[in-house]
Amino acid sequence: WRMVTEHTSTVIVMLTGLVEKGKKKCEKYWPDLGRRATYGQIALKTVDETHVGSYIKRMLEITSNGKMQFIHHFQFTSWPDYGVPVATSDLFRFHKAVTRIKTQKPIVV
Repeated sequence: WRMVTEHTSTVIVMLTGLVEKGKKKCEKYWPDLGRRATYGQIALKTVDETHVGSYIKRMLEITSNGKMQFIHHFQFTSWPDYGVPVATSDLFRFHKAVTRIKTQKPIVV
């Protein structure tokens, strides 16, 4: 989270699920909807979560050193481990949603 705040990134892209076939693939690094979490001097809250077909869009509020900013968090949920998405149209829609957010800041993947 420090990297996100230092570079004032506004978009995070996640290309995996948390669990696949019962096996943990990724840590959940954001709090549940409406909840807060603290990581050192950084406070994080999930303020919105929308399921859109093959992806989830979240809005995260991050506060560090008295400065608050919003982060668009996109999670693609249809990319199987050791495989490719079944429908490329899902990936195109995901890409379009991400690029709809106009930013000059680094996108975290």
